[in-house]
Amino acid sequence: METSWPQETVWPLEHRRHATRLTKYLRDTLNSIDRSQNQSVPVDLVRLIINGTISLIAKFQRIPNLSTNHENLQKMQTETRTAEKETTQALSKIREDMKSNTSTADRSIAAIEEVKTLVREAAERGKTAAGMLRDIKNKGPQPGGSTALSYFAVAASGTIAPNIHNRQSVQTTSTQTQREVTVNIRNRLTIQSLRAMNPRNLIAHVERAIQSSGNEHIMNVEVMSSNQLKSGDLSIRTISNSEAQTLRSHADDWAHRIGAGAAVRKPTYVVLAQGIRTSTMDMDKFEEVRDNILQDNRPFIPKAEIKYIGWLTKKAPSKSASSVIIECTKPEDANRIIDEGLVW
Repeated sequence: METSWPQETVWPLEHRRHATRLTKYLRDTLNSIDRSQNQSVPVDLVRLIINGTISLIAKFQRIPNLSTNHENLQKMQTETRTAEKETTQALSKIREDMKSNTSTADRSIAAIEEVKTLVREAAERGKTAAGMLRDIKNKGPQPGGSTALSYFAVAASGTIAPNIHNRQSVQTTSTQTQREVTVNIRNRLTIQSLRAMNPRNLIAHVERAIQSSGNEHIMNVEVMSSNQLKSGDLSIRTISNSEAQTLRSHADDWAHRIGAGAAVRKPTYVVLAQGIRTSTMDMDKFEEVRDNILQDNRPFIPKAEIKYIGWLTKKAPSKSASSVIIECTKPEDANRIIDEGLVW
């Protein structure tokens, strides 16, 4: 009986289907060999099987190496993570630089505003002092008066009366001024925000800042008005002098709630002492001069605080005697120096 050999076939292009068909073809060929009773296998069949096997091997060889692909993938992932980390660091540095630039700009603006304020205060102080000098020189000894020269007469004549120091308050301590609390604003955004408010909203904003402080000493303070000055600073007026003083004393609890860069300006009250021998005061040693003044005048200003001491004019050091400006933090201390006379 003639053996039936597998028919010639076409191998699929896809390697898995190719392997499946080749396996079946080999199995059918093996069964045919078993039935052929040692008959020779046709050459065409052997050639077909060999070609199919070679083709399948070639297909498997063309398949990419999975381990190599895995290594390449891991390498790409590592490079991606490194690039992501470097990008994150670069972005963080850019953000920090931007914050630093913004902070530097804010500090520069604040410094400029502070310099402007100091210049204005110095100009006002100079005008006040010049006016006082004019008043002093215009006043001479009054006819029919006491035989002792008045302080004004001494100053006008340019002479020095022994052991006499004339005093006059340069800064007006009116009731209206004492009821005013000035808040310096050093932040540009805060200035713009406050400028956008109408007077009613501005008062409400100040009252909220005071109420939210939680300080029982200022909870009942009543704000009569709140106006923003051209400089951007805030002028707050209270019902009484005591309430204004209370707000100043507890400024740390509420001023910062007005906005960033807000701080209460502590007013000073100026006394002009005349006939001070220039050789007895070295203005370069402020602390020493201040401590000596406080010590010598302790009986009537035991708790006074002096913020500034200086000659009235630039030419004072070249003279034998001149006038001295003394700035106190409390009006009552300035008034006591005026009433009692400066001991020096």
